[in-house]
Amino acid sequence: MKWLKILFSVIISLAVVMFSGCNKKTTTLILSEVHIEGYPTTQADYEFARLVSARTGGKINIEVHSGSELYQTESEALEALKKGEIAFARVSCSPLTKYVQSMNILQLPFLYRDESHMKAVLTGQIGNFFLTSIEKEEPKLMGLCFYDSGVRSFYTKKPINSISDMQNMRIRVMDSPMMIEMVELLGGIGITDIGTANVYTNLLNGIIDGAENNWPTYESMGDYLAAPYYNLDEHARIPDILVASTECLKSLDEKYIAIIKSCATKTQAFEFEQWAKKESSSEKFVMDSGNTVIKYTPEQKKEFEEKIQPLYEKYGKGYEDLIQEIRTLKN
Repeated sequence: MKWLKILFSVIISLAVVMFSGCNKKTTTLILSEVHIEGYPTTQADYEFARLVSARTGGKINIEVHSGSELYQTESEALEALKKGEIAFARVSCSPLTKYVQSMNILQLPFLYRDESHMKAVLTGQIGNFFLTSIEKEEPKLMGLCFYDSGVRSFYTKKPINSISDMQNMRIRVMDSPMMIEMVELLGGIGITDIGTANVYTNLLNGIIDGAENNWPTYESMGDYLAAPYYNLDEHARIPDILVASTECLKSLDEKYIAIIKSCATKTQAFEFEQWAKKESSSEKFVMDSGNTVIKYTPEQKKEFEEKIQPLYEKYGKGYEDLIQEIRTLKN
């Protein structure tokens, strides 16, 4: 049972931490990941664990639990982080907005021109500003680094040839008020509390009519089998974030915390590279699978963009200068 796994891991980790305080033995810290083995972010998790172990001479061991083994949703993982039940989690910035409102800015639809533009934002001063904002707004959480999670589009059981086709469609979105409101502005119904691993089943059972995500998730989770239409509106690029529990890390020596932060930063380029490979192969897989990929003209995309403008007025209030800085930043 899941709760037994969590309890066992926490007991072992706490025991090791207490033991290590006196005898300098290995401290084991838990990292939660909802994606499956081999997924780009999961690969980055393991690279993070490898680097930390190497840099600390094996004194810090990070145990990666992938495939929603510990938590079905990233919101659950964030709650566990706040309680100090686990040390790390790779999450999207969408569920993080529940605790860090400024993160809403980074997930605004149609904010970035392209992938290069988003990476320029995340790896520069603006990205550092948002990472430090996490601990300022929620002291129990610490932002370590950003990961790429591609561009998101709607995939559905019926085609979306125009926005009118989205009327009353039940679309699974991440646990974020903005994402719910985005779907509502487009005429649909935003559905939350469905973990990444459970989208496929809910599509088959008719609980939802579609979801929105990137090429790799659509392919690797098998969702393409239940929702044969990939509607390439490319409405958002929502970064992923490696987040730490300040409650867990406070028991560590400052030098180890510095190493953890440094190693996390080093995994960013690694994840970007793995993501690019997976995104390309997933797109090709879907194109070759016989599914229908609906591409939109610039005019059609503009219609989507115009419909969601109220999100900028609501969530961008007070951040107008920052949004302008992001939009005008050169790649």
